[in-house]
Amino acid sequence: MSQICLNKSVLKFMASVIDSDSYVLEYGAGFSTPWFAKRCGVLVSVEHDPKWAQIAELELVKIKSSCFSSVERVDHVESFIPSGIPDLVLVDCLESARLGAAIAGWGALGDDGWIVFDDAQRPVHEKAVKFLDTVGSDRVELVWKEGDVPTAKDRLTLAWKK
Repeated sequence: MSQICLNKSVLKFMASVIDSDSYVLEYGAGFSTPWFAKRCGVLVSVEHDPKWAQIAELELVKIKSSCFSSVERVDHVESFIPSGIPDLVLVDCLESARLGAAIAGWGALGDDGWIVFDDAQRPVHEKAVKFLDTVGSDRVELVWKEGDVPTAKDRLTLAWKK
């Protein structure tokens, strides 16, 4: 499996707020999909790109997990309405869909749940970050540290509690 492209601080944080009973909604499937499937009870990954949906599905087949997991291939990730109430939502999808995914994910998120937004430092995501700053609480900054994935060096991931 290829290396997950999230900072260790992001993975450590997400691992601390989910457990084997948690429901995770992931906007943007990929190498984080099997990582979640090893740690939660229900995982729904929403993906617009057929290639990434297939990669995530193949990675799920390779692991042994008791998690119920599915990869939903949709044309517009931000229009996906999950069944159930997620404990954690990860927004790491198509750039143009992230504001919509943040709004939809926040609306679906359960009380005391967390939304995690990757690549928050990009100017294109300013509206999404402002929205989440307005509705969320306990904002956490998850930054790159020495030893993290080199491709994630310039990334800022933010998390908010509902």
